[in-house]
Amino acid sequence: MDSIEKKYNERLEVLNSYIRQIQEKLNIDRATNTINDTDLIEKIKKYHTEDGDYLLIPCKEIIEETPSKIITTIPKVPETKLVNTSSRKKKMSCSYCNEKGHKRSQCPKILYPSL
Repeated sequence: MDSIEKKYNERLEVLNSYIRQIQEKLNIDRATNTINDTDLIEKIKKYHTEDGDYLLIPCKEIIEETPSKIITTIPKVPETKLVNTSSRKKKMSCSYCNEKGHKRSQCPKILYPSL
């Protein structure tokens, strides 16, 4: 149990050291643990290379502003109701007796074997 706790604490220390390094490089205020969004984006763009080694991940949803003057409407297509027919029952065949019109669970040859 002590070895597990020791490994856990060592890993936490490694993570904490990484977090401290990131805070120092990005000039994050340690009291509030915050950074201005524009500062972060500028710093990421500064270190961005042509190879694409870095990836910008937004921390909040990006909402694109659309001009309110442009209104697009899609014409509604009238819905047609499908007429249900009883042709399904006619096409249904029993896997026991191979007769059409009932399922195996409702097969009279299984339910009433004496007939």
